[in-house]
Amino acid sequence: MQKNIYDLVTRRFLAIFYPSAKYTKFSVVTEFKNERFFTSSKVCQDKGYLEILGEDKSSKNSMNFEVFKALKKGEKVRVENLSIKEGKTSAPKRYTSGSMIIAMENAGKLIEEEELREQIKGSGIGTSATRAEILKKLDRISYIDINSKTQIITPNVKGEMVYEVIMRSVPTLLNPKLTASWEKGLGMVAEKEIEPDVFMGKLEKYIKDNIERVLKKNTVIEPKEMFSRVIKDNNIDIDEEKSQYILGLCPFCKNGHIVKNSKGYGCNNWKNGCNFFLGEICGVKIPKREIQRLIKMGTTEIINGFKSKKGNIFNAKLILKDNKIKLNFEK
Repeated sequence: MQKNIYDLVTRRFLAIFYPSAKYTKFSVVTEFKNERFFTSSKVCQDKGYLEILGEDKSSKNSMNFEVFKALKKGEKVRVENLSIKEGKTSAPKRYTSGSMIIAMENAGKLIEEEELREQIKGSGIGTSATRAEILKKLDRISYIDINSKTQIITPNVKGEMVYEVIMRSVPTLLNPKLTASWEKGLGMVAEKEIEPDVFMGKLEKYIKDNIERVLKKNTVIEPKEMFSRVIKDNNIDIDEEKSQYILGLCPFCKNGHIVKNSKGYGCNNWKNGCNFFLGEICGVKIPKREIQRLIKMGTTEIINGFKSKKGNIFNAKLILKDNKIKLNFEK
């Protein structure tokens, strides 16, 4: 065992002094009955540090380069065998506070224009000192929810509504391309390629033009029209008279509606004696989607991270029973 470890450490140490391995990549597009099939592979031309570490496992199953080298564009080939490989894709994982900071840092990767992409490459959205605080503020003002235990980020209804308003009015504010173009302008000012007044003039023109366009378009419309997607996704009813966003009918009194207040979620029929209220429970801020599920179905999904008085962490559901909200530990 010690000999193997010594051999591994020695090889890794020597490998850092060797050059990089060089590969030749190739791809072939085969057309068969109006369908296109893509084949790609790579072959190692210069092993470099692999001379020390051994064969690259990723290229072990690479196809024969000489076969593809002999092919010519438009050449007809014989198909000897066809097979179908079944597989499943998985949904992308939700962002956590950590992965979101990385995404903010690399916000320009999806910009198509290479010059603008390079401009924002070193900056991204925010700075290394402000990105975490941006997320905390969004959570504090209820634009997003951050799970205190898993740090998973989920959108809040208020945040989705802000997004809808901006998308309808000034959609360019949602594109990192705008940030990249401003960074480019600031860079040109720093390099004295343009005068500061020229950059400020363009910035002011952008602001004035968008304000005029918003006022001219008059995007102040009925909530149901603007927020139709948000309302549908979150099962929200709208009180037309008060323009108040309601989570649902109160399960206690059956007359009032559950709305948000400064301390949590309660029934707006409280003046008539309804005592439905749901705030923070055992150190957990209950997500709005779970409150909606509780109102509609009488139970939530299992919620993680509750903390007992003794400091023990436990998971449980919330259920409605005898006009009370109780913890349920049944699996």
